[in-house]
Amino acid sequence: MELQGKLREGSLRCRDACHFELVVETSPETLVQADSCIMPDTLRDWPGVPVHVMAAGSWVGEGRLKATALLTKQSHYKGPKPSSGRPPACFVPP
Repeated sequence: MELQGKLREGSLRCRDACHFELVVETSPETLVQADSCIMPDTLRDWPGVPVHVMAAGSWVGEGRLKATALLTKQSHYKGPKPSSGRPPACFVPP
């Protein structure tokens, strides 16, 4: 199953360095869960900056997709960045 849509602002959450989730604005909205220690560098949740997400995986319930692949179609952010973009739990300790 493939899914494409806009990241809902404020929905990116990280449980730890290898588990994160986000909401994709589809009709109806879809919760995408990813159990991966690799997050796309362009996956950011900056206020007012649209990010187009492409996810592939399998449905695990109504409106819930377990992603096995996650990409973004987003060019680099122009202008001052309000934050690093990722919650601290998304970084793998050195």
